[in-house]
Amino acid sequence: ASSSSLPPQAPEGERRESKRRKSSSPTLSRRAVVSDWNGKVSRTISIDRLPEEGKRLNQPARLARNASKDSVDRRVIHQLLRPREWAAHTGERQCALTADDVVELCDLVQPILEAEPTLLQLSAPIKVFGDLHGQYTDLMRIFEMYGVPKKEGGDIGIIDYLFLGDYVDRGKYSLETIVLLLALKVAH
Repeated sequence: ASSSSLPPQAPEGERRESKRRKSSSPTLSRRAVVSDWNGKVSRTISIDRLPEEGKRLNQPARLARNASKDSVDRRVIHQLLRPREWAAHTGERQCALTADDVVELCDLVQPILEAEPTLLQLSAPIKVFGDLHGQYTDLMRIFEMYGVPKKEGGDIGIIDYLFLGDYVDRGKYSLETIVLLLALKVAH
């Protein structure tokens, strides 16, 4: 075919004007194109869904592991993440976990922590928690007041949780505090 049989192309200025008109449409102006850092995933979503989409795309690659219903992280979360039910023991204090559970949990969380960068890139919405100092009672009170980090009945799917440090030292329940935070790290 000769070049005269091809449809004429619009001049550059007209193409830009056409794009401007399309983007000023009320339907299209409430949408955004999102892609991951590598530009591999690209799609158009509603602007209202940007926070959830940002969190989903920016999640670090999860280390492969075989999570079962009876995995140590799930057992720890089931035993310790009870903001409405938990009460301080009045008698002789015992940890609800065995030493083997704590060692197994540490073995699970170590490669996850080693794989993370020192500087985390987090996206809003986010809950920031200050120094806990082993105050497990305070942690349970905070979870009760502001929401629990669970997939079912919680907000961990759309909100990041950031704990700033000083997890243990002063409180009576330092072990429960750090073990719960490690289990949450492994699970989520």
